[in-house]
Amino acid sequence: MRELVKVWMKQTRELGNRIEDVIDDYIRHVGRRPGGERGVTVFIMKVCHCIKTLKLRMEIASEITNIKELHKKMKDRAQTYGLQPLESQESSSRKCLQEDDELRLGSLFIPNDELVGIDSTTKELVSKLVEGPHTRLVISLVGEGGIGKTTLAKNVYNNEVVIGHFDCRAWIGVSQTYNTKKLLREMIRQILPAAEHRARGIDRIEELASLLKEHLETKKYVIVFDDVWRDDFWSRVMRHAVPAGGRNQGRIIVTTRSATTASAFRETPHDPVQELKPWSKELAWKLFCKKAFRHEKLWIAEGFVEAMAKILLVALHSSTIDVTLYKLWIAEGFVEAKSGKTLEEVAEEYLSELIQRNLVQLDMPNEVERWFRVHALMRDVILSRAKETSFFQIADEKETTLTTAEESRRLAIYNTTGSVLESVQGDGLHSISIFDVDNLTKSFVVTLLKRFKRLRVLNFRGASLDELPNEIGDLFHLKYLSLWDTKVKKIPKSIGKLRDLQTLDIRYRLVSELPREINELRKLRHLLGFSFEKNLFHGVRIQGGVGNLRVLQTLSMVKARPGGDGLMILIKDLEKLTEMRQLGISELTKETGWAVCAAIEKMVHLKCLDSRLAKYFRPSSSLGVSSTDRQITRAAGLDS
Repeated sequence: MRELVKVWMKQTRELGNRIEDVIDDYIRHVGRRPGGERGVTVFIMKVCHCIKTLKLRMEIASEITNIKELHKKMKDRAQTYGLQPLESQESSSRKCLQEDDELRLGSLFIPNDELVGIDSTTKELVSKLVEGPHTRLVISLVGEGGIGKTTLAKNVYNNEVVIGHFDCRAWIGVSQTYNTKKLLREMIRQILPAAEHRARGIDRIEELASLLKEHLETKKYVIVFDDVWRDDFWSRVMRHAVPAGGRNQGRIIVTTRSATTASAFRETPHDPVQELKPWSKELAWKLFCKKAFRHEKLWIAEGFVEAMAKILLVALHSSTIDVTLYKLWIAEGFVEAKSGKTLEEVAEEYLSELIQRNLVQLDMPNEVERWFRVHALMRDVILSRAKETSFFQIADEKETTLTTAEESRRLAIYNTTGSVLESVQGDGLHSISIFDVDNLTKSFVVTLLKRFKRLRVLNFRGASLDELPNEIGDLFHLKYLSLWDTKVKKIPKSIGKLRDLQTLDIRYRLVSELPREINELRKLRHLLGFSFEKNLFHGVRIQGGVGNLRVLQTLSMVKARPGGDGLMILIKDLEKLTEMRQLGISELTKETGWAVCAAIEKMVHLKCLDSRLAKYFRPSSSLGVSSTDRQITRAAGLDS
């Protein structure tokens, strides 16, 4: 049955792809009709358009009919397999979470002789618990999954000093889904056993909380809430079920993966939030030897660890990403719009939550750059899941033949093109990224552009691409185009046909000037173009009319046009770019610097300025422009 369900899910994904494709075809060929004012000419153009697209509209209508029939069959098949609608699957999800909780039990029963590196932290936490005033103290332990939060909390909870000092204790496992009434009853069972039977008959949360609080008013107590996920867990009920001060000495320990959740527990500056960091090499080695080489000689363990370290270093190196991720997420359609926020701000919230949950780690190699990486184990999980669902395919020197039986929407090519395109099924790719390919021929690129007309993302970052073919203008749906660090010297005029393009990245390239057609890209949000030579940033020259790009948020960097009409045109264009967040202009003179800054006053959302421009600018109190050197340097485009 499990295999049948997998087959059904595969067919469901394929059906979703067909629905996506038919919508794309309609928008591309039929949806955009001739517009303009009323008149005979416009009427004739509309009639001609209808006649011209008649065959296509009939084909699209036929495909929609086929999709509806297939959808009905798959719905019937799902019932045959016993699959239920999403809202009916709560019990199944609960079962999976229960299995996850059972896996956590191992952390609760680790022998003391196998504990490594927590002695000093244990003593410190025990001291915080038993000392101090008669008020409620909340201690939060934060860290990524598996780092030892539960083990540390359990070691403190079972400490003889803690057991002897407090009148009552309770260990409460919370997890992702929980029932508040059951948790309160469990607290009563551990803290007030005599009232357990009475608590079973209480159905109101307020009465259960009151019963607990009344008993704890005169007690010294310590309660551990293990594996908390929700930010409102404490504020909604639990903080009202335990007294905050008076005649008692209350202590709360919380373990969580989220820094935001830990902050929600913090009521006073005296409530500590302790972040658990990865172990040092020495401690990790000590535990590894205890667990894996109890009876082996030391030199065997050393050789094994050295080999594994090399593997993990390779994995971590290839799992590093930068903040370009925001733009890629948006281009792929992964970011949902929120009222009052830009898509970029929503995407940053997504990434912040991943960081707070310790699923993604922040790395700052210097004061300017920000990189993000995933743990090697998490990367393996991601790759395994992606392969299972055909989320994307990878082709490199070791494997140029793609063996997946299901059509994928995303393709990453490393080091070689080989027979990659011949191995790709269908023509429905939405994303292609090419990395470190030294023999990227024009014929390969032209074939790619002609075949995959549904592309949203095209990333040539670091590839040896000498020329961007005119066929780039045929990618009607393209939203993200990166020529970062390529050998392209000229952008074709056909770029103006990419009416859905949101990001154009031509940093560290040989392009010195953009065609006037760039001003037709009314949905462009990020225009990134500069080179770095002889310790100086050099922008790209743009034609007048960039002010038409009203939703542009990033312009980094452009060359200032000195004096005369050129300067006036640039100023008028900049005044229209009221959505600008980041601006960089190179080759400024004193004259152009002061003149350009006058236009910036209208950029009410501006956050970052290039340092060469910032020295001429004196922001008004209403303008939130970066003022520190580090933030201004970022605006030059180093980490966009």
